Amino acid sequence: VYIVERRGLRFGLMVGAWLTAVGGGLCCLSTVPGLWSEDGSVTAYWSTRTAFVLTVLGQALTGMGCPFISCVPTKVSQNWFGEGERTMATLILGMSNPLGLVLGQLVTPLVITQPSQLPLLNLIWFLPAIPGFLLTVIGVKSSLPPTPPSPSAAASKTTSRRPFITTILQLARNVPFLIIFMFLGGAMGYISTLQTKLEQILCSRGYSDTIAGVSAALIIISGFVASFPIGYASMKSGKLILISKSACVPAVVVLGLSVWMFLQPFMEELMIVTCIFLGVFSLGIYPIMLELSVEATYPLDESVVTGLCYLSSAIQVFLSRLNVETHQS
Repeated sequence: VYIVERRGLRFGLMVGAWLTAVGGGLCCLSTVPGLWSEDGSVTAYWSTRTAFVLTVLGQALTGMGCPFISCVPTKVSQNWFGEGERTMATLILGMSNPLGLVLGQLVTPLVITQPSQLPLLNLIWFLPAIPGFLLTVIGVKSSLPPTPPSPSAAASKTTSRRPFITTILQLARNVPFLIIFMFLGGAMGYISTLQTKLEQILCSRGYSDTIAGVSAALIIISGFVASFPIGYASMKSGKLILISKSACVPAVVVLGLSVWMFLQPFMEELMIVTCIFLGVFSLGIYPIMLELSVEATYPLDESVVTGLCYLSSAIQVFLSRLNVETHQS
């Protein structure tokens, strides 16, 4: 977040693109057939242990590249789109990450049926990084457009940059932002944890792998679909605060209901309905909350605001997964 805020959008995207491409390339390279061998074949260039090290390093680089990209949706919409387009731009950019997650969950089980197909999996998920990398390196020429698309964008272009620590301290004293920070962190952290742990939770209650996979996918899909009418209503009415409050109340109710539902065995239909509502109310409002956080903290840098919201989610994910792993052990 500091690098994007100090060096600008273009530099941050370049770093994120390079880290993602190199990290994905290492993961793909680690399991290329003929380069590694499980049985220590003399024809292989490296062993399983070396392949494992390359995979971990690739995962680490990819993870390091993610924040450079995930903190910029509101910065892109603020600086490159007009006031009437900003909400929809934030919506599309903000929902691209959850959509990528659900594609991974839906496509991977269809492609991989046995461990020997792992090299194919690494190749399939490395290929989308290539056009993204090339488009960033070749297409992103500047951090700002030649002409500001709105008065607020023009003002932010001429405003002197604050010290980074001053921005953080101002955000820490901004009550509306802190409320959004806690809500987004709790909701997104909960949903992100479910994406990796829902199968273990539901299978322990007697549900099949299919039901668990469908339920996890429906959370993202329903949220993605619902975000468009919610975003359109916000864009046309301009009442982001009212719409956010109206969605937050049922979101808290659904979050509580889901906690109870995930403990109940053999209730497939209700489980699917609960996951749909969980996605609609908890994830569908996510882009609007991002846009609202920028408005509540203007004229502070958008990348810092959005980056801290992602940080809140990451902290919740870490604590939730740690709790799940502790109970399992």
